[in-house]
Amino acid sequence: METTSSIILKGDPALGAYIHVEQNEAEDLAEYLEDLMILFLIDPDNATHLQEPGKRTFLFGEQNRHLIRNTLVDYGFEVLFGENLIVSEQTYEPPVAKLLTLGETSLSLEWPRDFSREFNSEHVPSLISMALDEQLHTASATSKALWAPVHAWRILGHLRAESAIVPLLHLLRRIDEFDDDRVAEELPRVFGMIGPAAIPHLAAYLADPDHGEWARAAAANALDDIGQNHPLVRAECVATVGAQLERFHDNSPTLNGLLVASLLDLKAVEAAPVIQRAFATEQVDESVVGDWEDVQIELGLKTQREHPRKPNALTRAGEELRRISELILLGGPLPPASPPFIDLKAINKANKKKRSLEKKKKKKNVVKKQHPKH
Repeated sequence: METTSSIILKGDPALGAYIHVEQNEAEDLAEYLEDLMILFLIDPDNATHLQEPGKRTFLFGEQNRHLIRNTLVDYGFEVLFGENLIVSEQTYEPPVAKLLTLGETSLSLEWPRDFSREFNSEHVPSLISMALDEQLHTASATSKALWAPVHAWRILGHLRAESAIVPLLHLLRRIDEFDDDRVAEELPRVFGMIGPAAIPHLAAYLADPDHGEWARAAAANALDDIGQNHPLVRAECVATVGAQLERFHDNSPTLNGLLVASLLDLKAVEAAPVIQRAFATEQVDESVVGDWEDVQIELGLKTQREHPRKPNALTRAGEELRRISELILLGGPLPPASPPFIDLKAINKANKKKRSLEKKKKKKNVVKKQHPKH
C-alpha cells in the first residue's frame, strides 16, 4: 500500500484515539485494518463532535497508541501524535510491573526462567502493551526497563496468547529499521509457542514485499518453529515457506537463502525440487546455507560432496579483507573502496543465521542424548 498522506493521531478524553482520513482513502484503510484485526469504528454516532468536513473519522478507543501508529505507518501514512493524545509513559500494575525490574536476560535457546505461572489471560493486554512500548524499546542501554519487552513477549508465548499475534507482527519491522537482534532471535520462537493460529498472519506477512527482507525472513523462521513444535501443521508450514521460495525470481538472493535455511530446519525433503530450481537459476545467496550440494547433504539426499565449492559472497569478502590487511601490514596503497558485491551487513546477518542453526542442532543433539530412543 503506497500513500504519502500525513495524518495526526489525536485523542479525545472520553473516546480515546482517533484519526481523520480523506473520504477516498477510507474504504481501503478500513479493509486493511480489518485484515489485521485492528478494532475501529467509522463516524460513530457518539463522535459527531470530532468530525471534520470532507473526512471520515476512524475511532480506535483505548487501544495501544504505538500499535495503532505502527499499523498506520505500515499502511503508508506519515503519522504524528496530536497534542491531546495521551502517550506518556505507560503505567503497569503488578505482576506485569515486576518485569520492568528484571533487567538483562540472555538471548539464547534456553530462557533462564519461566514467569508465566504468575500470569494468566487477564494480563495479556498489559503484556502486549509492554512488548510494544516504544519508550521501553528506546530506554537507556543501562536501564533494566529496556529488557521488559523481552520478558513480556516470552510470557505471551508461554500463555499461547493468540490475541498477541497481530500486535507482535508489528515488531518485526524493527529488525530492518533498527537491526534489532532481540526481535529477530526471539519473536520466531514466541510465534512458535503461540502455535498454528499464527500461520495465516505469518504467511501474509512473508508474502508482502513491502516488508523488509529480514522481517520476512523472521516470519519464515516463525513458521519453521511452528512446524517443529506442532507436527500436525508441519506440512502447512513447509508449503507456505516453499510457496514463497517458488517466487525466487521476485525475492532477493539473501531472502531465498534464508527461506532455504527455514526449510532445512523443517527437514523439508519434499521441498527439494523448488530449492534445486532456485539454486539452478543462481537466485540463492550461498553464503547463508551453502550450495545445492550442501543442502542435499543436510537433507540426507547425499552423503558427501562430489564437486568443489565455488566462491560466494562470504568467501569473496573474506579474501578482500585479507588482501586489505596484507596491504596495511606491508604499507602499500589501499584499494579505493570495497567492491559493491560485499554487503557486510547482509553477511553479518547471514553469519548470525548460521550460528542460530548451529545452536538449534546442538540443542537437538543434547535432547537426543538425554532422551535416547529405546
